[in-house]
Amino acid sequence: MKLTIDRFKQAEEFIEEHARELEKTYFRFLFKKGSEHDVLNELENFQNQDGGFGHGIEPDFFLPDSSVMATTVAFQYFSKLKVTSQEPLVQHGINYLLLQYKDKEKRWPSVPPEVNQYPHAPWWHFNEEGNGNDVEQFWGNPSAEVISYLYEYEKLVAKEFLVERINDALERIANTKHIEFHEAMCYLRLADVLEEEKAKRIFSKIGEHLHEIIDWDEESWKGYGCQPYHLIDSKVSPYYEENKEKVDKSLDFLIQSQHKDGYWEPNWSREFEGDDQAWKKAKTEWRGILTIGQLDLLNRFGRIDKN
Repeated sequence: MKLTIDRFKQAEEFIEEHARELEKTYFRFLFKKGSEHDVLNELENFQNQDGGFGHGIEPDFFLPDSSVMATTVAFQYFSKLKVTSQEPLVQHGINYLLLQYKDKEKRWPSVPPEVNQYPHAPWWHFNEEGNGNDVEQFWGNPSAEVISYLYEYEKLVAKEFLVERINDALERIANTKHIEFHEAMCYLRLADVLEEEKAKRIFSKIGEHLHEIIDWDEESWKGYGCQPYHLIDSKVSPYYEENKEKVDKSLDFLIQSQHKDGYWEPNWSREFEGDDQAWKKAKTEWRGILTIGQLDLLNRFGRIDKN
């Protein structure tokens, strides 16, 4: 099954009419030979003077101030665009990430306490009496992902610090007994950039837990969870051949789940705490983000009809 030309055009129309400029420029870059610089110009609008990113680049929280989590979203774009370490946006972003490291805890915090002052999803609420928010139960999210960007832009990072952080990540995943799905995605981003021997250690550990992390039951795919394509996101994944049938079925399901108006709907429904208007805005932005993301995924698998 492939996404038809007509359905692709409907997705394109939705993006051009309703998505943020960031998603529009990224769509044009991927499918219309658009400019990398147009995407970078849009990313710059989300960067603060301290080098970090905020301003709702991650629509689940509207904190204008910088956060590590929002900054990783920007670096996902830098990585996909193959932006070099000479780019000032990257240089300032790496500097921000280095300054946010908590040496005592040997980790990066996801968001600061100030997130509570702005509309946000419940899982980003900062619990001042506890340890951050719900996401920070799992070390790898965002720390493993942050380390992947430090490695990718190693020219901007002290070698000793980088080696120590990579070793921390390898030790953490080796000793963990449960890997949460978002955390697994962060570790896989790290594995994708590391040298082969270290990458294999991460791939092997996640492989041991793969059938616990992924929701293999097709009925569960209607709700929020880890579908096969979330962790097996291309044919070069070390897990693809063994799980090809389920991955292909999940891609079929993805194609069939496209809304009649061209977009993909977020399949989580918990609204922002006491702020319906903020959730409405976030939901619209998520539709644009998810739509370009699903098109990118389907394209990597050759699942878009181009004839």
